Amino acid sequence: MPVRESTPKQKKAVGSGAQRSDGDAGGTPPAGGADSSASEPGGSPIAKKVVRWGLAAIVTVVVIVGVGIGLSAGVKAYSRAEQRADARNNVTLTHIEVARAQQQADITRAQIAATQADADKRFAEAVGIRRAQNEISSTLTGNYLQYEAIQAQKAVATSGRNNTLIYVPSGPNGVPLTQDPQNVNQLRPVPAR
Repeated sequence: MPVRESTPKQKKAVGSGAQRSDGDAGGTPPAGGADSSASEPGGSPIAKKVVRWGLAAIVTVVVIVGVGIGLSAGVKAYSRAEQRADARNNVTLTHIEVARAQQQADITRAQIAATQADADKRFAEAVGIRRAQNEISSTLTGNYLQYEAIQAQKAVATSGRNNTLIYVPSGPNGVPLTQDPQNVNQLRPVPAR
C-alpha cells in the first residue's frame, strides 16, 4: 500500500523578490531545504503505525528465536539428564546382577561341598563295611554257620505263620539253606517269652 504524505492546507508564500533581513534574497527557503511549517509535529500517523509494526515484528522474531534457543537448551539438558539417569540405572542393574551371580556361586560352592561331604560319608561307610566283612570272614567258621541255620529254622517253626519253606541240603554236614519266598530278608529269631 503506497504511503501518501499529507500536506498542510496552508498556502505557501512564494518569495516576491523582497529582501529579508537575514541576507537571503528571492524568498528562498531556509536552510535544510524544507519549509518548517510544512511538517507536522510528531510525524504522520501511518509512519508511526509502520514503525510500531516493524518494532513489534522485530520483538516477536527475537522472542521466537529466544524461545527456540531456550527449548533447544532445555531438550539437550533433559537428554543429558536422561542419559545420566540411564547410566545410573545400568550401574545399579549391573550391581544387582553381580550380587545375584555371587549368590549363585555361593550356592554352587555349597552344593559342591555337600556333594563332597556325602561322597566322603559313603566312602567312610564303605571302609567300615569292608573292615567288618574282613573281621567276620576271618572269624566265621562252619560250626557258627550251622548254629545260625538251626536258629533260623527254629524261628520259622515257632512263628506260627503258615509259610512255605524250601529246605535244600547242602554242604558236608547237611545243613540246609532256608529261604522264605515271600520275605527273604526277614528271618530272625523270635525272642523268648
